[in-house]
Amino acid sequence: MGEQTAIVTGASRGLGRAICERLFAEGYAVYALAGSAQVHELNEWSHQSPRMVTMQCDVRDEQQVSSVIAQIAEQAGRVDVLINNAGVGYFESLENYTSEQFRQMFDVNVYGLFLMSKYVLSHMKAARSGIVLNIASDVSRRTFPGGSLYVASKYAVQGLSGCLAQEVREFGIRVGTLNPGMIDTYFAGSEQGAPGKEQFLQVDALADLIAYLLRAPKSINFDEIVLHPLVQDYSLS
Repeated sequence: MGEQTAIVTGASRGLGRAICERLFAEGYAVYALAGSAQVHELNEWSHQSPRMVTMQCDVRDEQQVSSVIAQIAEQAGRVDVLINNAGVGYFESLENYTSEQFRQMFDVNVYGLFLMSKYVLSHMKAARSGIVLNIASDVSRRTFPGGSLYVASKYAVQGLSGCLAQEVREFGIRVGTLNPGMIDTYFAGSEQGAPGKEQFLQVDALADLIAYLLRAPKSINFDEIVLHPLVQDYSLS
């Protein structure tokens, strides 16, 4: 049995980058995917190891997604783990959101996740094994003013993930969501490591948690995990 293969979207920086580095350390063959505007940030990995492969992929483009997944499956001979981490967020009152912001959030957060999941499933079904882990958000379980469209996209991810988990469990495929609260990362134009974010969830700690979850016995499915920093005020629905 060869080394396990993991695909990570949104891999150029922040949580996606930390996940790739952690899984590489765990011995996975890691396929780090990023869009055309971000893939240059992965250049330093290009010659690090044949187990760390960087690829350009716009998760909103079905032809690209289909082609990239096929290339990975042919090269690696297997697809064990998909981590749908790519995401985008804008925060406005509903009347101030633009149609372009709506399309961007749902195209990346929902449609891209759908495409990536769709095209790995045949490979996982053939192996009767696999894990799809969707990085959602704690706002898939709560609402707040100024986030209606972003929250709606994450509720969609939660619903899609729950349905898919039930559809594919007979094939030994596990599907779950990780729903973090405030993370110290670059999300929504912020800077990782900026003052005031010291007590937010840290990407390395989340990557460690993900690696731990991937080691869980195949009889266990982690349907949904919600986590927050102690400093965050919230209420879940």
